[in-house]
Amino acid sequence: MKAVIFARLPVAEDQEDRHISKLRKYARKNGLEIIKEFKIVDGSDANRKEGFNEIVHFVNNHEELIAMITHPSSPKWNQACGSAFLKTYKGFLHFVDYSGKILDVLNRDDIKPNQQESLFLEMSYGRFMDIFDYVMRDEFWSDAAVQRFHLIKDAFSIYNECLNYDPIKVTIERIKISRPPMEGEIAGELFKVIRNVLMHFPFFTQWDDVNITKNLINWHKPSQTIDRFFEKYQGKDTIKYRYWESDKKRMTYLSINFPSNYEGDIKFYLKNLLAEKEGIPFCLILMKQVLNSGAVYE
Repeated sequence: MKAVIFARLPVAEDQEDRHISKLRKYARKNGLEIIKEFKIVDGSDANRKEGFNEIVHFVNNHEELIAMITHPSSPKWNQACGSAFLKTYKGFLHFVDYSGKILDVLNRDDIKPNQQESLFLEMSYGRFMDIFDYVMRDEFWSDAAVQRFHLIKDAFSIYNECLNYDPIKVTIERIKISRPPMEGEIAGELFKVIRNVLMHFPFFTQWDDVNITKNLINWHKPSQTIDRFFEKYQGKDTIKYRYWESDKKRMTYLSINFPSNYEGDIKFYLKNLLAEKEGIPFCLILMKQVLNSGAVYE
């Protein structure tokens, strides 16, 4: 997704790079392509409004959705800026604090997918919900591991494709802010990495057999998505979750375990990251919540 930066700078020029660098870093981290930077010396609301209007004029000349990344100001200005920005065009507003942490993501509630997006979302949701309904039945676990694996791969692939839809990207950002620690990263980064492992290393026929090493992951090119993820999270603490299935009156507990040593030819199994029986229903439940929150099609 393309983005513009709106940097409100203090009078001291030596602080300019520090302020803008945080916004640039946030954009890179979240896959936002900066196409223009707007800078004003922070002062009166008139200055801010003039800078804001310049951004609106710029983004209205683009057909695609564009995000604006900015630092928060006074509550009054934040509210006015957000309200005006979202009324002016169908975009997203990211408030980032001076440490680079996301504070809020705003978007218009009336954003609708175009014709192509509607077609894709309708087909994706239909297939995903078919898989979801079947996986959540106890009979699913009576199927052969090979059959289960086929449906699991499809679910992760469909979900990953839906992450390309901009309102779903915003949902992931909101989860990072409002939900328990790491839930947004799990719904975004982790699920994408699992999908990539299943698709790029199609040697395995069941979940419990899937294993990877750093050397295998980097066989073609180092420092890609999977490699960066495990480098980032190796040695991290176990994350514990639970989910309630009301129709079965059952609470299920699970753990997400990151590799303690991600080096060379040391094998790491997906079943150790996430157990199939407890973990896959959890994944699909979270995927469904994200998809239902982030997309509307007609």
